[in-house]
Formats: sequence, C-alpha cells, structure tokens
Amino acid sequence: MTSELTFVIGPLLSASDIGFLNRAEPDSFFLFVDGGIDAYLNLGLSLPEKYETLGDGDSSQFQMQIQLSTEKEACDLFFGLRRILFRGSEEIYILGFLGGRLDHELTSLGEIYYFSQQAKAKTIILSEKLSLHRPSSNPIQFDHQGTFSLMSLVSTNFTIFGEAKYKIESVQVQPLSSLALSNEAFGSFFVVADQCFFLYRV
Repeated sequence: MTSELTFVIGPLLSASDIGFLNRAEPDSFFLFVDGGIDAYLNLGLSLPEKYETLGDGDSSQFQMQIQLSTEKEACDLFFGLRRILFRGSEEIYILGFLGGRLDHELTSLGEIYYFSQQAKAKTIILSEKLSLHRPSSNPIQFDHQGTFSLMSLVSTNFTIFGEAKYKIESVQVQPLSSLALSNEAFGSFFVVADQCFFLYRV
C-alpha cells in the first residue's frame, strides 16, 4: 500500500471538487477520463506532474494518450478503473462522474463499487457528500453532525454505534435498502460492515 494519492477525473468535474483537488501532492497520479481533462482545465487549474488521459474522445477536444474505440462493450470509466487497479493507493478520489444522465450516474456508481471490491483503497471519495469504504473487522470511525445514510450494492451486515440516533447491531441490509437510510449523527459514530458500502452525508 502506498501513501500516493490517485485522482480519477471525469467530465462532470465542478468547482465544488476543488477542495479535494487541492489535496494533491507532487507525486499524486491523475487519470483524466475523456472530457475530464477539459473540465479540469476549464476550472483554471494547471496540469499535474503525473497524469494520463484515457477515453474514446467523444467528450473531449484533446487527443487521448490511451485512445479507446467508440465501439466498445463498456464505458470509459470501466477501462480507466482497471488502469489504476494495482496502483495501491490507500485513498482514491473519483470526481466528476455524478450528475448528468441518470443511467450514466447509476452505472458509474456500479463500476466504482465493483472496482472497490478488488482495489486495496480503504476509502474512495466521490464528492463532498458521498464516499465508498472497504469492509473492516474493526469499527470505522466517522465524524459528522447531521443526517447520514449507509447503502451497499450487495447484501451487507451492518453495525452502527457511537453518537448516532439509530444504533443497529449485526443487521443484514439488502442492496439499496432503506433500513440504513436517514440516520442522524451528533459527533463520532462507528460502522462495522462485511461488504463495501457507501456513506452519504447530508
């Protein structure tokens, strides 16, 4: 596992993501997926030292370093995630893939979730509200004031304790179930899960 941060940048990158981009260090690696490089430059940012571009070019004015065919069996993000699978970063930022067409957003979340099952990253940041976490036998601590929800794309056993209004112990929650929806946190709360899960903070 390496402390190097990895960033995957999509075409829906926005000014709200700049706070995360500012966490990049000189050795951070950026993968721009198709129009991700256009969106990044449109924010007035300078290109990082270490980066690649990948895609079929249908949403970018730039020539891709890794050129994909427009006639392919999966989206650009699918191939991009496989490109970084073995980088070994503990924390990955996948930004600019939320919003837009609902079918694109849902399948992007699916691709990111299945990637998280294979990658070594403990945390994947998708926005200031949404993150994805690997399972752990030890409680994972979160600090938050306000509403939060837990979700997974597979049946997951959840335990929630600490400063949370609704505590649960070893409850099996089905994919995209509302059983862990709209909880309330008042500080530090802890989650134990046996599968990768999304945390949404309001």
